[in-house]
Amino acid sequence: MVRARQESVQPEVIAAQIVKSAPRESPADRGIIRPMKNETWVAVPASDVQPGERVRMPSGEEITATRVARPFMGMDALVALIEDTPDRWFKQPLSADAEIHVRRGANGSLTDVPVRTLAARPTTLAEHDGKELLIVNLASKCGLTPQYAGLERLHQRYAERGFSVLGFPCNQFGGQEPGTAEEINEFCSTTYSVTFPVYEKADVNGANRHPVFDILTAAPDAAGHAGEVEWNFEKFIVSPLGDVVARFRPAIDPEAPEVIAAIEAALPASPTM
Repeated sequence: MVRARQESVQPEVIAAQIVKSAPRESPADRGIIRPMKNETWVAVPASDVQPGERVRMPSGEEITATRVARPFMGMDALVALIEDTPDRWFKQPLSADAEIHVRRGANGSLTDVPVRTLAARPTTLAEHDGKELLIVNLASKCGLTPQYAGLERLHQRYAERGFSVLGFPCNQFGGQEPGTAEEINEFCSTTYSVTFPVYEKADVNGANRHPVFDILTAAPDAAGHAGEVEWNFEKFIVSPLGDVVARFRPAIDPEAPEVIAAIEAALPASPTM
């Protein structure tokens, strides 16, 4: 048994142990790990973590808490989160009231995640319940910006069949969406005559990633790769039931045959207007 070096962590973190171990039955095999479908990161005290939840530590590391020891070492003020997998054994003691993030359901559906319109009006995507959605991160000063035209054509082409494009401006890639909400709205209206809904500017990667993209980025693309958005204009197809059914990387044109096929395969049987 080899013990790895201890890493420095934030003040509320006491210690962490990572130990390589012989292969053992996986937590998924034991039914411990919970499914991550339609989930997002939620801030909770460490004492609120439940066995099987995916946890983002104060240090930024992510683990699956296959076991939760509380109290820890006989102290009610301490909690230990333990990951017990075929590849390693990890134990992280924390103050019981330390704020960490766990993956939890977004009220059962992507469409229940809170969002704000480009005009800063609080709402949710529930106004699109029952529709098929194409959700995309937008930018007005990108080489891919002409994709706006194809996105608008898709929106017009399939709107009466229960489909909508939803756009989220993002300035994370080369600073290519620097505008204010008013400037973005003006650009969309005058340059591409956009009629599909555009929401408030949001991060799609990193610690401040919008909860909508926490859910979307858990879905793989055609090559089986999930994780971070690569660049502006990454496209996610969401079924009328709220499931992410397809993901297309930025370079794929919105009117490419594979995108059209994915849209037509997921259109609702009874359009929701």
